Amino acid sequence: MKIPPRPPITGFVRSARLLLPAPTAAAAGAGYVAGRRRTAEIPGGEDELRAAEERFRAVTGSTRDGIISADRSGRIMFWNAGAAAIFGHSEDEALGRPLTDLMPERYRDAHLAGMSRYLATGEARMVGSSVELEGLRADGAEFPLELSLGTWNQGGAVCFSAVVRDLIDRVRTRRALREAEERFAGAFEGAAVGMVLATPDGIVLRANRALCELTGLAEDQLAGRRLDEFVHPDERTADITAIRAMLAGRTERLATERRMLGAGGRTRIARVNLSLIRETDGTPLHFVGQVEDVNCYVVKPLDLDDFTALVQAINRFWFEVARLPPR
Repeated sequence: MKIPPRPPITGFVRSARLLLPAPTAAAAGAGYVAGRRRTAEIPGGEDELRAAEERFRAVTGSTRDGIISADRSGRIMFWNAGAAAIFGHSEDEALGRPLTDLMPERYRDAHLAGMSRYLATGEARMVGSSVELEGLRADGAEFPLELSLGTWNQGGAVCFSAVVRDLIDRVRTRRALREAEERFAGAFEGAAVGMVLATPDGIVLRANRALCELTGLAEDQLAGRRLDEFVHPDERTADITAIRAMLAGRTERLATERRMLGAGGRTRIARVNLSLIRETDGTPLHFVGQVEDVNCYVVKPLDLDDFTALVQAINRFWFEVARLPPR
């Protein structure tokens, strides 16, 4: 027997997300008719009933979440447009079907056992909470969802309501974020040049292997220290104006060469590229820096002794050439 389209509204079901007017437990057949007859006997009762039903339809019809109600046997007795869009069953197709049709087979035994336990003992493990699990669409495809359950009891009969949210977009976003983090970690750790992640006020958060080798310090020794601690004291304030301009949004990056304090206290020439990553609202999030040791590219000026030794070596070379016998 098909359940009447809208049972009278007499209570509320509290879900984790919405406070919804709830259909009476006597949702089917004669109980529904009797309920309407009793309402008709109350002056103005029919008008109040119609107004309540309109409010109920307005709430359940305006949300993208699926709102589903079922009787104590687990048969669907209410199905809104959101549920139709999520699961792919029309209202006519859904009404009267068992809730187990909406879930993968691996969940069905546990679902039936949980309903039986609740009806027998009143013990509810999921009612009043939100859980993430998988649902089953009309075409047989599984999808991630968030489920919030509620119950109500009237006239000795228990009914169940669920608010369902499709999480497919959220799961895709999580996956994309995780993949982006993995790509960043791979590029960060595997870079041949030094890489550093720092707070907007210049505190080191992470450092890669190449930077650890350049400074002679392990990552846990670098973390928590200021970036300018690794710059030669004579140059530590040289980039303050440029960094302030980055934080204020006037420039996007800094590219410079600085003397760095390397392993063993040696001074190294390093090429530094610094970029600022921002939150979606523009708030500075952290600096990403690239530090490349360019000592091997820099020609060190010769002092007098080195220059004299070089000239003497050249003279010896040509002297030896001059002594070779002619061909």
